[in-house]
Amino acid sequence: MNTSQSIALIRHAEKPTDNGVLRGVDETGREDQDDLSVRGWQRAGALALFFWDHRRAHADQERPCHLLAPEPSRAHPSRRGISTLLPLAGHCGVGIATPYPVGGEQSLARYLKTLSGFSVVAWEHKRLPALAAQIVGPDVALPASWPDDRFDLVWLLAADGKGRWRFMQLPQLLLGGDSPTVLALAPATDLAQAV
Repeated sequence: MNTSQSIALIRHAEKPTDNGVLRGVDETGREDQDDLSVRGWQRAGALALFFWDHRRAHADQERPCHLLAPEPSRAHPSRRGISTLLPLAGHCGVGIATPYPVGGEQSLARYLKTLSGFSVVAWEHKRLPALAAQIVGPDVALPASWPDDRFDLVWLLAADGKGRWRFMQLPQLLLGGDSPTVLALAPATDLAQAV
């Protein structure tokens, strides 16, 4: 963006199914139910190009200078956010920071607001609406939830340099079956109550 700060929020890429039909694997191919499915790894690789190559991403988008994912914990051992960002980290030479676990969204929002440039955050989808609301404040309409079956969206938050934010949704359209539709927005006051 042509602003000093923008943040892309994405859900971590596809995960193993609860019924065990799709299994999780780590980056070496070893089975790991706390990591991505094979399709998730495909999306992670495609996301690297999406965020790195300006022709595949939003026209004004900068290249990432901060990559963030949840710190795995005993309560939330998933490495999916980290794995989703691994190919992008390799492309842009930026390490993946894991300063907060799932549940630390309020602290993460405060931290993100201190960063300049373009940040990409891969996080747990049920917590993304509240995280976005904590960043942009009560006056910006956002989707009320992130559907369980959608791995194919980017929420872009852009600061105007005067304390105001704008919100955009970008369909990824990276893998077969990705949807071109975006999510309906909820009134900003509804989201403020969820924070």
